[in-house]
Amino acid sequence: MPPQEVLFQGKIVDLSSGGIAMETRGHSFLEIGSLVRTWIPMPSVPVNVPVLARVQWVRDKDHGPSQRVGLMFVV
Repeated sequence: MPPQEVLFQGKIVDLSSGGIAMETRGHSFLEIGSLVRTWIPMPSVPVNVPVLARVQWVRDKDHGPSQRVGLMFVV
């Protein structure tokens, strides 16, 4: 089965050399182990940096339909 593309938006809440923690809208639609293509905005330049990452963990938030996800950069 070909990979499925699902568009989502999120806010970066933690960024390190190994990955990103993001807060997204909606309930758990990302599965642990799946690959995610995302773009990191760079405030000092007018471009977003494309990044490939693997979903490491997913946590639903208590208030409202949102979740936090941990993404590990894939090199």
